[in-house]
Amino acid sequence: MAEAEAEAGGGRGPSLELRQGDRLVARYPLTPGQSLVVGRERDLPIHVDDPAVSRRHAEIFVLSTPRRNVLICDLDSTNGLHLRGQRVRRAFLEYGDRIALGGHELVLVGPEGPPGP
Repeated sequence: MAEAEAEAGGGRGPSLELRQGDRLVARYPLTPGQSLVVGRERDLPIHVDDPAVSRRHAEIFVLSTPRRNVLICDLDSTNGLHLRGQRVRRAFLEYGDRIALGGHELVLVGPEGPPGP
């Protein structure tokens, strides 16, 4: 599992945090026009070392629109994507959303940081 953050320090834009329980595994800054594949394969932009995660589990698209600009799509994974308690094939994400991936979560964090309790 990647122990170091993908990028140290906090950028001003939104980011995705990979979490396992309360532990931050990695943080991935997002830029418009970017796409990131998430999965168990080591060479992917977002590597998740978890047997419940497919080799190529999902793809995240960062659009250039000011609203609803982060889209996640399931890549026909075995265990799917779970967002807000529902299995989804694709969904636009909002700040604070948590996507369950096996024993991990991806959390969309806004420019101001993680949402409060």
